[in-house]
Amino acid sequence: MATDYLRAHYATYGHLDDVVYFDCATCLPAFSFFDVRDELAAGVPRTTAVEDTVDHYLEILTGIMGRERFEQAVRSPDVIRYLIKAAFDPVHGADSFSHRSLHGSARRMHERKSAPAVSDPDLERMLGGVVANRARSYDEIMQGVANRLEKVPVDQRLAAIFNHVPEDGDPHFDLAHYLNEDVVIVIDTGGLRTEAQRVLTLVILSNLWTALRRRKQRSDAETDFTTADDPDLPQSDEPHAGSGVGLQKGPYAPGRAATHGPQEASGTSDRGPQRAARQERAGDSEGLHEDTITSNGDPTDSNATPTASDPLVNLYVEEAASVANSGLLTELLAQSRGFDCAVTLAMQFPAQLRTGDERVYEELLNNVSTVVTGNVPVDRRLTERFATDDMPPELVGNRLRALRRGQWFVRLPADFGDTPPRPFLVESLPLPPGDLEGAAPLDPHATTAFERALRVVADRTRREAGLTLAAPSTVETSEGDDEATDDSPPALHPVLAYTKRLPSTVEYAESLHALRCTGCDNRYDPSIDGMRRAVECCSSLADVDRDDVPVCTANLKLTPEERLDADWSTRQLLFLQVVYNAQQLRYDDLEYDLLHDSMIRLQEYVGIESDAVQDLVDADLLRHDTDHPHRLYTVTPDGRAVIGESYRQGVDYGHGAGDLEESSLHVLSVEVGRRFLVQEYVDDTESAVVEVIPYYDLDGHHRLDLAGVDADGTIRVALEVERINHDFRRAVPEDFDKMAECDLEAAIWIVMTRQGAHDVLHALRNPLEGEPRIEKSYSQNTAPRDFKIDTPGLTAVYTVEYVRDTLLD
Repeated sequence: MATDYLRAHYATYGHLDDVVYFDCATCLPAFSFFDVRDELAAGVPRTTAVEDTVDHYLEILTGIMGRERFEQAVRSPDVIRYLIKAAFDPVHGADSFSHRSLHGSARRMHERKSAPAVSDPDLERMLGGVVANRARSYDEIMQGVANRLEKVPVDQRLAAIFNHVPEDGDPHFDLAHYLNEDVVIVIDTGGLRTEAQRVLTLVILSNLWTALRRRKQRSDAETDFTTADDPDLPQSDEPHAGSGVGLQKGPYAPGRAATHGPQEASGTSDRGPQRAARQERAGDSEGLHEDTITSNGDPTDSNATPTASDPLVNLYVEEAASVANSGLLTELLAQSRGFDCAVTLAMQFPAQLRTGDERVYEELLNNVSTVVTGNVPVDRRLTERFATDDMPPELVGNRLRALRRGQWFVRLPADFGDTPPRPFLVESLPLPPGDLEGAAPLDPHATTAFERALRVVADRTRREAGLTLAAPSTVETSEGDDEATDDSPPALHPVLAYTKRLPSTVEYAESLHALRCTGCDNRYDPSIDGMRRAVECCSSLADVDRDDVPVCTANLKLTPEERLDADWSTRQLLFLQVVYNAQQLRYDDLEYDLLHDSMIRLQEYVGIESDAVQDLVDADLLRHDTDHPHRLYTVTPDGRAVIGESYRQGVDYGHGAGDLEESSLHVLSVEVGRRFLVQEYVDDTESAVVEVIPYYDLDGHHRLDLAGVDADGTIRVALEVERINHDFRRAVPEDFDKMAECDLEAAIWIVMTRQGAHDVLHALRNPLEGEPRIEKSYSQNTAPRDFKIDTPGLTAVYTVEYVRDTLLD
């Protein structure tokens, strides 16, 4: 239907310049769902904007799961509400965030049994009440929260929409940008599965609701400074005024009537409802939009010009029954006339709206003045809606059952004080110009021009307002390890020969041991610099998913004979090597960034299966460090021996180099701390610190993870990374004492989690040996960044994620 409409639009106007078109199978509207920035800018109170976002999100989750399933866990929906409000907190939260961030907040609350910080004392008490539940009840509640939140990212399309938070230059789609424009917006969800269609429709309704309210807010504010007859104000009585928004499978051409309400179509497969733009009364040149039930909700003529100065917005929802059980739709139907919005709901028969509660169905029957229906054999309440003094429901039912294809029964409203006209019959008009089966189809030249115009409008929409689904760019790899079949030692292929991921514009030519641009066949070195040049040859790095850029070298230090004698496959040996390289920070950030990239990427870059990785873990060659903040492995001493990597004091460990047996997570945390000290002290012209030295050796027995020194080599600031283990009550006070003895300006601690920060304080208040180092204590709900402690051995505590994601520029 979307393509049929666009073809008719082109045939009528000769262009698609005033069309925005999303084919959601390939391009999604770039909504920003958890985002109240525009609402606040329009003067909507923050509390109102946040509450509406919360309600709309819960409506969407209900639409995905079904109301009964969603509300089974009574407390879980409440906790989701609390978490969204916490994420929008004016002090501790933000004006916009991604669904991934919300999901992460719920995960951290579950894992740490610690609620996010909020400025609202009532919300703080409610979150605290959740955390105070018994362990088993708490786990059940938080698992219920996770089960609901995970319904969104499980669908890649929904995840893309809900995780999109546009910044300057990013694609952004907001209906508020179009409401006063003469434009038709077609959002075609025909290529999506039913559940995704329903959720996307609810997202669109949510955005439309807030967009209309913003427009109304601005319009009301402008009336304080302008008069109603100001010639510069947009006038709603101009032809084709306002915007049209089509949801699901088709658009609704803009009109001038301030009307709204659902359309009733017959249950047949006849294309009649789609074939005509208007229906004509026998012998009468006047008509109305076919395929619709419309109403302006008050006893005025359906073609009356709206009194408000805002142009009319027409919303057409195909297969509207799929979102019938939605408070969003009910609210829009009830309120839209105040926003100068006409709503058209298309469905097979009205009783489809009787899903769950009957709010939308009641809204249809009682608050809609114009009804257009085809053949509906059985619907008692619809017959009552058409009944008049001289046409009882029984006769209406007979009439509806007798309607033929192309015939429509219409009930119109009347002017104020007038008697409504009797229901009457109309017939479908011929197919519109451009329709393939109509009397005036496009000729071959015009068809080619239309197809070109359609590509242009789709590309323009994608660039300005669309999200394209980024699928990993994979390459085919041969099975096994390409071992030689004879007795000769096998040659070691480079890591690029094993990778499962490459940018779509680059290929690895194994016979040449070179990278090749697929656009022009130019060849480049098999290094990260060569990869950059290959990508930018006929494309650009901005168009490439960073995850598709693999590590280009491994430098496995084994002879062919040693590899042949090893108990491990080539891919397993390569994986040990690239993990070791990664934990030593040997890779360019474009290849692999330890601070942000999961080591699952390294698995993909050497083409190794998870079972083969687990074999390395089981053999104690590899240690699974953590999945927080992302998947990290560490090569053990036995693993280093297998790949021939030896530790050299002063080079691989020692003063300024590293710790012996250091984990990848510790390396990550030290590097985060190093960048933070450089940013805050070395780059600060007022600071005496001129250099940050990692793994600073104090006396041969004690070492600082990071030391910031002045020009004379005196330590001014220090940073310690603390991982909580079985010996933390002894280790933490020792680390405190070594920093306290340095007479520092700042003694900063980085911990892995919020709970880790509270464990540090507990160990300092209750050491196994000696006097307490500190006296202060804080609620488990207090974020480490809010600790107010100033002692010689501790002046600040942060989680590694907070430093990495918030404090670093």
